[in-house]
Amino acid sequence: MRRSRDVWCLGCAVEVGPLFPVGNFSDSHDTSLYVGARFEFQNVNALGGVALLSYTLHGGFAVLSVDGAVKSALEQLGESTGSSLVLAGAGVRAYSQASPVFFSLGVDYVNFNLPGDADSENGAEAALGIGVVRDFTSMVAELEFRGHAAFFSNVDDLQYLTLQVNLGLPF
Repeated sequence: MRRSRDVWCLGCAVEVGPLFPVGNFSDSHDTSLYVGARFEFQNVNALGGVALLSYTLHGGFAVLSVDGAVKSALEQLGESTGSSLVLAGAGVRAYSQASPVFFSLGVDYVNFNLPGDADSENGAEAALGIGVVRDFTSMVAELEFRGHAAFFSNVDDLQYLTLQVNLGLPF
């Protein structure tokens, strides 16, 4: 895509790592595996310099591990013990020219499938992260720590943390 003299570059990344529930969410759930994908758009100037700000489209999924005591209680009642989280959203990233550190900010649509007979919940989520990036010739590797806060109308708000290893390919 072209925009006046500037050019946009595109990259994609796979994000994998543990999801740590915090607050009330940790009362019923344990650490789970988070898997996601991200497309990133960065502006490149006429001299080939990459902009310090990029825009992202991303999505993720986690089959959530239900706490042992909660799982036992649900099984005794004959209710489902399955729980999952799906999200999709957009965000921005700010990179530093002087260091490998970056910051991320995102807003997501999130669907939380509750254990038991409850219906799934949909809501909005805000995410804030910090990470480090390492550029290789044909690949980008990142380690990112991200805090999430999801807001629902019928369920207590959920907070969780992810520690992600991101592997990306620039186009």
